[in-house]
Amino acid sequence: MIMTETPTVPGEFCCPECGFVVVKSILYAENGAVARDTTDRMELCPNDGTILRPVAYADALDEARHEACRMGARARIGEQMEVLLHNLLVRGRLSGHEKTAAENIVKDWEQRVANERPYRKQEQA
Repeated sequence: MIMTETPTVPGEFCCPECGFVVVKSILYAENGAVARDTTDRMELCPNDGTILRPVAYADALDEARHEACRMGARARIGEQMEVLLHNLLVRGRLSGHEKTAAENIVKDWEQRVANERPYRKQEQA
């Protein structure tokens, strides 16, 4: 079987210009169930009026992988800062090596933030 269309996440749409994401859902009041709205109604971005595009599964997985990497990096940086703060509280000062480590952590964090792409922003060709 040959697929001619890229599989998309049901009811999830994204603005290719600003990265705005909408997930269309239906709430069933009788039982409180929630389901994806899979109608093919065209939606416009509330930010810039651009037609929203369906989100491909590959793009959704890529975004999830990117977010997991970001969370892991934040956790490692947090652990390093916790050790440095503990040493600062216990001794009342940081050694030269620890000061350099703290400066490097801050620089690394600033670089990561500067290089992050906006959430779900489509890559420009």
